[in-house]
Amino acid sequence: MSEQQEDTVLLEEDAIEAMQKNKVEAKSQTNQRKSEFLLHKTPYLIFGLALALLFAYLLFFQ
Repeated sequence: MSEQQEDTVLLEEDAIEAMQKNKVEAKSQTNQRKSEFLLHKTPYLIFGLALALLFAYLLFFQ
């Protein structure tokens, strides 16, 4: 019975380690997606902001 309990504990520890590893990997993938999004979309965001500022200037200061 004791050996069976030890096996169960070892399996639970392995499962906990696997969950922690999956959590770290998921966070890493999320950070990578965020950085890729910012890298590829930043020029468009800057261009859109410049256009918005130009239209605001033309509407309110002319």
